[in-house]
Amino acid sequence: MLDILLDIHQYKKIGDAQAKAQSASDKVNSVNDRINQLEKQIDLLYLVNQAYVELFSEKLNISEANILGKIEEIDLRDGLKDGKIGNYGVKCEKCNRSYNKKLNKCLYCGYINESNDSILNSYNKK
Repeated sequence: MLDILLDIHQYKKIGDAQAKAQSASDKVNSVNDRINQLEKQIDLLYLVNQAYVELFSEKLNISEANILGKIEEIDLRDGLKDGKIGNYGVKCEKCNRSYNKKLNKCLYCGYINESNDSILNSYNKK
């Protein structure tokens, strides 16, 4: 009788483990599907950006060096050259949007943050 109870207990544990394994497998499949979707989106964005670069170069006589310079300028707006647009670090007290912490003026609503020690404060004092 004890053997039957132990067997039932073991079968329950095995069933629980199989359910957890199936759940983990489903999550892995879901993550893999999402990765594939994101890779397709990245490929399309790369293709579209390449088309823009070539059109700007051909039609507007904008050199690739100028485009790369603008990319670097945009990348450095958050103070880090890291290949991405970062968090600007300061929330405007008036409109609550983020802007570059090196500035004292919100680019969106024009609010001037007098307490922010920034490039503009230094420039305006000269």
